[in-house]
Amino acid sequence: MSLTKVTYSMIVGAETNILDYIPATEHTAILAGTSTYDCGPDITTAINALKGTSKTKALYFPQGTYNVDTTITINSLIGFKFFGDGTRATIINYTPASGSLFYFTVYVSNVFYDMAFYSAEIANLSRTNICFRLNGTGGGTEMLFQNVFINGFHTAVRTKDAVGNEDTVTFNSCYFWSNIYVWDNSNEQAVSWTFNTCQVLYTTGIVFYN
Repeated sequence: MSLTKVTYSMIVGAETNILDYIPATEHTAILAGTSTYDCGPDITTAINALKGTSKTKALYFPQGTYNVDTTITINSLIGFKFFGDGTRATIINYTPASGSLFYFTVYVSNVFYDMAFYSAEIANLSRTNICFRLNGTGGGTEMLFQNVFINGFHTAVRTKDAVGNEDTVTFNSCYFWSNIYVWDNSNEQAVSWTFNTCQVLYTTGIVFYN
């Protein structure tokens, strides 16, 4: 049997392809970057399906554009990898002008790499949307972003919500373009945040709000 990127997650221990959870009728448009389908619920379903299993907890996003119209809420996620084919190839496009693309409550040792996260509201300075909202409750440690591009959000990463959390987040070789805030830690909930070889361009507000 020949294997494609869509079917190779059938192998025990292989990464799970997000297209396995998205209707086949949407695949061509997603891979071509022309789809208007909301992938948010399917991404949430894939994450929840992998939690608590013995399978490798790695979710692969092939080259394409994945629109998300709803918040992806993630609770108690441990040792999970999200990865794509590069910042110019795999794009998660969050369409609302408000709300959060990803909302993590409790997390340990999760990684995002080789992906881009776009907001469709790049020209709207009144937007309030957030790319990664960490720790509404519970706290989290060891979140790593590697070769990630975050573009056009009000806030790229927010860790201000709860009291007494101990966030530790690292960014390696990441790009932050056209965001109003790169980091909002105004309640000083993050214990450690590290930026290594990152680039910030066209920020219209405060880069680090602590």
